[in-house]
Amino acid sequence: MVDFWAAWCHWCHELDATTYRDAGVVALARDFVAVKVNTEGTLAEAELAARYDVEILPTIAFLSPG
Repeated sequence: MVDFWAAWCHWCHELDATTYRDAGVVALARDFVAVKVNTEGTLAEAELAARYDVEILPTIAFLSPG
């Protein structure tokens, strides 16, 4: 599970403060490797966001190893 976010994104912070703290969501997330990618962070993070055509924040992607 990849959470694409940016510091200026209000709804990204809402996810952190509410959804990601919900006990049910926490329980379900145990089945995933959760990663946060700052779309305006490092060059590698920006390139990853571009690779997956992230244009709107927040964007949550569920990726498989393949």
